[in-house]
Amino acid sequence: MRMFYLPKVLRFSIFITLLFPLIVNSAEPVSVTPPPLAGMCDAEISKYCEGLTIGTGLFRCLIPHKDEASENCRAEIEKATKALKRSGGLNSFSGVMGNMNMMGSQGPVLTYGGSVAPRTDPTDIRQHKLGISLPVFRNEIDSVSMSLNSSSLRFGERLYLSKNGTEVPSELYKIEVGTNFTRKLENERSIGTRFTVGSASDRPFQSSKDITFHVTGFYGFPVQDGDHWMWTVYASNNSPIINYIPIPGFVYFFRSDKVMGMVGLPFTVIQWMPSELWTYSFSLFGPSVNLEAIYGSSEKIQTFVGFNWGQQSFLRSDRTESRDRLFLDEKKIFTGIRTVLGPKLSAELQIGHAFGRVLYEGPRFEKRDGGSVDLNSSGFVAWNFRYTF
Repeated sequence: MRMFYLPKVLRFSIFITLLFPLIVNSAEPVSVTPPPLAGMCDAEISKYCEGLTIGTGLFRCLIPHKDEASENCRAEIEKATKALKRSGGLNSFSGVMGNMNMMGSQGPVLTYGGSVAPRTDPTDIRQHKLGISLPVFRNEIDSVSMSLNSSSLRFGERLYLSKNGTEVPSELYKIEVGTNFTRKLENERSIGTRFTVGSASDRPFQSSKDITFHVTGFYGFPVQDGDHWMWTVYASNNSPIINYIPIPGFVYFFRSDKVMGMVGLPFTVIQWMPSELWTYSFSLFGPSVNLEAIYGSSEKIQTFVGFNWGQQSFLRSDRTESRDRLFLDEKKIFTGIRTVLGPKLSAELQIGHAFGRVLYEGPRFEKRDGGSVDLNSSGFVAWNFRYTF
């Protein structure tokens, strides 16, 4: 039963989830999705949906009045509805820039995921992840949401870095608490910020040098056809790109009948939907890459194949250089299935092969001053559950 072992960090997070329904009952859903209908449906919004300018609430308000809408507005409603059904909407573009969901929280969400490798592999990796996000405040101008994310990562045997024989901790943890603030401005513009603080270490919060943070600020404004520009600035002390130095960036949001995405620096996310049942997705953030080919309806069952090259970074508590990070770098190919288990519950199961795996310590990505150790290539099984309240 070690496969389902849950360490203290996750036990704490599970305790928080016991209080979650009480918090949810007092929280009004909030949506801060950029207004894709702005400019096309201004008259209809003023007539039927006064006070609603953003998010899925605006779609729900306009859909019953589609037949009375102008030709341009009707076409935009149909285009937006079709794209959202097939892709999960722009809110699927999350997790970039320090777990920042650039769209904000549409409503309370609970996620749990994990992965295991065969026990015959001495360098097997087992991981569990738990996340909670919920809106806590909303009025006509401001919205605030909160999040809690935690994870544990365990190695199957003792590992040692090559340079000086430093022992790698057998268990590593992450726990982060975050808040997301958005303010609507005139002419469909918006500003916002996200701040998270936590610890990513073998002994979380034991020392101030093991504390992590991510800060992101943005300013967004609409352009023609419902597209959006967003200027961003991002800073972190546990980033795959660079630590402590603010990184300016820009993002262009766009959507058409078959393509939707965010293109810019330091990240890009694109989804191409050439037919009713096929979707291809690509995301890039610094050195992290994800590719998927998906077949099926998001409302029923989807099958997929994909490739991922990703990194995780931790602050080993006994490190001698405070700027050093312990990186896990690995590549994966996988296939799997996603399905809807109920009105609010969805699930994903995948199997795959992890390769090109290496642990190393250094001040930044691919800087291995503290030594490294190669891990065996290995098969794995992974799962994820998502419950929307």
